[in-house]
Amino acid sequence: MSPRGSFDYLSNTRLNHAPGPTWLYSQGFEEGWDSKTFKVNRQANAAEIAIQVASVAAAGAKGMMLFETQLKYLSDPISAPAWETLGTLLREMGALREYYRAGDASGMSLPFNSADGSNLNDTIITEAILHPRAVVVVLINTAAVNNTYNDICCALGAVACHFSFVASPLMSIGVKLPLSFNIADSFEVFNATVLEGSPMIQKPFGNFTLALQNVMLGVNGPGGGGGGGGALKPEDAIVRTFVLAADTAVRGEVEKALSGE
Repeated sequence: MSPRGSFDYLSNTRLNHAPGPTWLYSQGFEEGWDSKTFKVNRQANAAEIAIQVASVAAAGAKGMMLFETQLKYLSDPISAPAWETLGTLLREMGALREYYRAGDASGMSLPFNSADGSNLNDTIITEAILHPRAVVVVLINTAAVNNTYNDICCALGAVACHFSFVASPLMSIGVKLPLSFNIADSFEVFNATVLEGSPMIQKPFGNFTLALQNVMLGVNGPGGGGGGGGALKPEDAIVRTFVLAADTAVRGEVEKALSGE
């Protein structure tokens, strides 16, 4: 079992329904996952929820649903951090929804180890959603230690059984852009805010027209309770979202949406 299973399943679902629009779902919180015999909370943690939510965007969904979600886990001390991560990422997706809705998953994005140039496609999911006004680049870290989550652990139900993730090496993300697309602005959406600084540098990178330089992914879910507290840095998060805008107004529109206006 691999933590990238969510993305592979969702991406395959979209391809099977092409060219029509596809609504996809992320796992939420449901008591059926818990072990009543052993009284163990086995809900997805913040990092696992982050991967699933980001996978919906990266798979090219035109809409998003939460599967089996019960509000009682809002007040559960074990699941509260994951709920906060879920809320943070849903706010971000809401602010970027027009680009996800009207954009197309291109498959034109690849991660490379900055040190040796090796392809990291087995452990890092990258996708560029192409929209006439902006390209949204979604990055997801799925590198886990020795497949720490498995079917036997899941079936027994006596322990919580989570994936143990490892941080990514420093990366360059190659993104192939349409020839007609000119970047007027770029920024990162993180913890439901727009960050001024980003590691984006426009330069030729192999066959790609742009490279995001010195990018790193961590093991924590974004959000105040996502494992790193409110001071969580982007490089410590297990998912990250960058926006390459052809229109300078995009930044302000996203900031306004994130503020709830």
